[in-house]
Amino acid sequence: MNFYPVAREDVYDYLVKVKGARRSQAKNISHLSLGRPALAIKFLEDPDFYNNYLEKGEIFLEFLNQDLNQRIKTISQIFKSSASGQEGAREALNLISIWRGVARDFLLLHCGHKDLIQFEALKEKIEPWENKFSFSVLLKMIAGLQTGEKQIKGNVNPKLALENSVCNLI
Repeated sequence: MNFYPVAREDVYDYLVKVKGARRSQAKNISHLSLGRPALAIKFLEDPDFYNNYLEKGEIFLEFLNQDLNQRIKTISQIFKSSASGQEGAREALNLISIWRGVARDFLLLHCGHKDLIQFEALKEKIEPWENKFSFSVLLKMIAGLQTGEKQIKGNVNPKLALENSVCNLI
């Protein structure tokens, strides 16, 4: 059975009317959840989960200002606290999913669709990058992250797959 994403406006209305969220909070969460109501509720009810999700998006933005050595060091710090095996793979897949969302936002900004970006809460940090990348560079960035995802799903060491992905960002 396929479930399609719920309209952002419906998620927003639910968060405001039923859950009592502030309008600005509901706007950010409805964008971030990408039509997944259960995820939107989790963001609302668990501020630590919400903030952690945004922090992972910010890590991707920091990579763009870092050299290769700093990127590798950051990945090592991320995996210092993560467990190995399946838990490490899940964490790496989660990171890549979030980072693909940020890269998707770059692509949407490049195409003039500011109203569709996922990371509305990070909009001020994302917008300066709006014209920094060409369309082909953005597609290459997303493809590199997809490759990392495939490698992790193919049982490649998650840390190595992430390092490979961030080495080829730009």
